[in-house]
Amino acid sequence: CVSETSTTGAITFREKGTLHDVATVTDPHLWDTETPYLYTVETTLLENGKEVDRVTTHIGFRTIALDPEKGFFLNGKHTVIKGVNCHQDFGLMGLVLPDNIARHKVSLIKSMGANGYRCCHYPHPRATMDALDEQGMLAYCETRWYESTPEGIEALEMLIKRDRNRPSVIFWSTGNEEECHITDMGNRIHRTLRAVIQKLDNTRFITTAQYLDPTKSTVFDHCDIISLNYALTTYDKVRALYPDKTLIASENCAVPTIRGWHLPSNGQNRFTDVDRDPGEKSFARESTWRHLMQYPWVIGGYQWDAIEHRGEAAWPMLCSKAGAMDLFFQKKGAYYQNKSHWTDQPMVHIVPHWNWTGLEGEKILVPVYTNGDAVELFVNGESLGRQQLQRYGHGEWEVPFAAGELKAVAYRNGKTVAEHIRVTTKAPVKLVLRQENTATNNGADVLLFTCECLDEDGRVVEDATPFVRFSTDTHAQIVGTGSDTCDHEPVTLPDRQMYAGKILVGVRPHRGAEQLVLYAQSTGLQSACARVTF
Repeated sequence: CVSETSTTGAITFREKGTLHDVATVTDPHLWDTETPYLYTVETTLLENGKEVDRVTTHIGFRTIALDPEKGFFLNGKHTVIKGVNCHQDFGLMGLVLPDNIARHKVSLIKSMGANGYRCCHYPHPRATMDALDEQGMLAYCETRWYESTPEGIEALEMLIKRDRNRPSVIFWSTGNEEECHITDMGNRIHRTLRAVIQKLDNTRFITTAQYLDPTKSTVFDHCDIISLNYALTTYDKVRALYPDKTLIASENCAVPTIRGWHLPSNGQNRFTDVDRDPGEKSFARESTWRHLMQYPWVIGGYQWDAIEHRGEAAWPMLCSKAGAMDLFFQKKGAYYQNKSHWTDQPMVHIVPHWNWTGLEGEKILVPVYTNGDAVELFVNGESLGRQQLQRYGHGEWEVPFAAGELKAVAYRNGKTVAEHIRVTTKAPVKLVLRQENTATNNGADVLLFTCECLDEDGRVVEDATPFVRFSTDTHAQIVGTGSDTCDHEPVTLPDRQMYAGKILVGVRPHRGAEQLVLYAQSTGLQSACARVTF
């Protein structure tokens, strides 16, 4: 116990009351994105010496500051927010997801090199917020309704009261892309909501995310930081209007890509898995991040988005297309591109597979992402040239297909620091199941498995497409399967056509189960099973 205190007072039955006290912690361990140290505060309520209630709260000690010339500081250390937007839902289960899945989502995002999470556009589950605290993520929390009605204020108060003790929470946002952000009414609404927040918590930065012309904003005078969705070309104009404020890109990029699609876009919303400028107001991940990093008063941004969600879809897609991971948590090229921008541990990643039998001589676009300063690509041992990369750049070749080995080598200062190899595999011969997360047998948690195919040499066949049947023993239930984000068969089915070499399977252990077994079968392939004990 690092501190202990107690106080007494009279509270009338069935009426609200507040007791105040102060506990002092000397030289605490600080919470940050690398070492998210948490303390536990245990509050016990006694009546006539008898315990009547007990509440446990996790807190962290840290300082935050904004400097209009130098950016954002966490515990006095300059910190760039490498963030993502994320919706609450999960492709196999919708909006109501188990706590262990919420935590798994955050761990996937953290593994990409991100240190920030925007809760778009409503309060996210407690388990998600717990994971942000535990894993060291900088949270941008947003209320659902941009309105000063009693209902809107009540929703905002709930958000602030619930999450104001969390060290991860850095920003409170009153709204997102509201048309009235450029009107007097919008100004009055924001000021009202700001006053509500300040009354309940005056320790975080208050903002609102604007999309319409920021030079016409009526709300930014009353924001601690300017939040812009896209609008990259307006930054210098905004800076001239608000030289005493920092800026954050609350949304950026929104580059549509499809996992496993490496040929040209086909007109059916199958977009090539490669970074590019998608439209007039949205720009490629690479050019966006380079743009943000040139301004010391831009503290970073939250990319749209981390994981595809069921919304903003265009037929035949089930979901958005801009995620760094797809609807079923499988990593797209953007995952590795973000990692090349946001991490220092040497890495290199070739995006497409190298199984193009029948297309010999046809040029295949090969993007390669690395955090090295140069990258070289080899086909069957022959170099296609070394490319020097500007910061936040990538390598790219158009390679005539020839079966064999595709190898990328990353360099720093002329020395090899990382390699990635793709080979032309043989036909699939067996199924395998890879466990993706952990779970308990509490009756709510869900275990996730990725089903893949191997060839006779034990190599993963990245373009495999068998129809796979899943089953489990009496100790568990299959809650869903998913693979192709254009597959309109219900996710609750235990059978699934594989797309681009992967199927995600969700299995819920029954309460108290000591073990479970998951089976995968497909005609002509060796079956697989996975056993889990609790």
